[in-house]
Parts: sequence; C-alpha cells; structure tokens
Amino acid sequence: MTAQGELAKAERKLRDQLRRVKLARQGLPADGSVVSSQADVARHFHVSRSTVHDWAQRGMPGEPGRYVISEIEAWRDNDASQEPDPLLAGADEGSDNLEEYRKWKAALARLEYEKASKQLVSREMVLECLNLAAVIIQRTADHLERLHGPAARETLMEAIDDFDQRITREFA
Repeated sequence: MTAQGELAKAERKLRDQLRRVKLARQGLPADGSVVSSQADVARHFHVSRSTVHDWAQRGMPGEPGRYVISEIEAWRDNDASQEPDPLLAGADEGSDNLEEYRKWKAALARLEYEKASKQLVSREMVLECLNLAAVIIQRTADHLERLHGPAARETLMEAIDDFDQRITREFA
C-alpha cells in the first residue's frame, strides 16, 4: 500500500473514531441508541454484567437482541427513585458516617450531572481526540518535509515526541 493509501485509510479510521466520539458525547452507543446484548448495556452504563442481569430481573426494558438505551436510562431513573438506599437502612440520623455518606452521594450526583450536561469529558474521549490531533500533525510534518526538507520534519517530530511523553505522564 502506498503512503497516500495508508494516509487515506488512517483518515477514514479517524473520521469513524470522531463520529463515535460525537455519539458518545451525546450519551449514545456508536450505532445510535440500540444495543444487542446485556453485555453491551453493561459497557454503556459502566456496570458489571451481573448488575444488568439484576436490572433485567427487576423489569429493565428490552429483550435479547434489542435494548434501547434511552428506555433503560428512563427506567433506571424511575427505579432508583422508588427504591430506598440500602446503605441508609438503620443508620442513626446524627451519625458521622451517615453525613460522610451523604457528601459522597452528593459528589457522585454532581459528577453524573456534569457528565449528562456535557461538562465532564471521559478520559477515553480525550485520548481519542489527542490521537486525532497527532495524525493531523503527522500529516503537517510530512508536508513540511516536502517544502523545507528533513530538518523541518525532524523538529516537528521532536515536539510531538515531547508532547506524547507529557501526555503519557499526565494520564498515567
């Protein structure tokens, strides 16, 4: 495969990744809003497979081969509001542990709100966008090499390597 063909292939792959990132930012799976298995539901909601099985036992909408994410989200919201929190059962109202629990619960609710309102971006999404930027810069380096010689490309590639090392340290 020629360099031009490899570049076109990489661009197609990156466009597909960008499409998936945009869908993810909307809270949708890559295919839109329907997944085909409970394992996919578990991945979407970042829970274990056994949790999804428990949801199904409690009446989660959907059937094997077709689970509508928006329906499950609505069901979860309704189900959670009707079910008492098991960690609060039997807790003393003045307990320090209860107050600490309430603070953590509020922090988690704030994170969920930020995620839903697109104020919070997942680590995976950031990394995908950085990878896309790296490919664009790589293409720019190739172009600079054609215009100004190998030294121009080498300078830009060193900057990319420095940036990559910094990102690796920050996300480690």
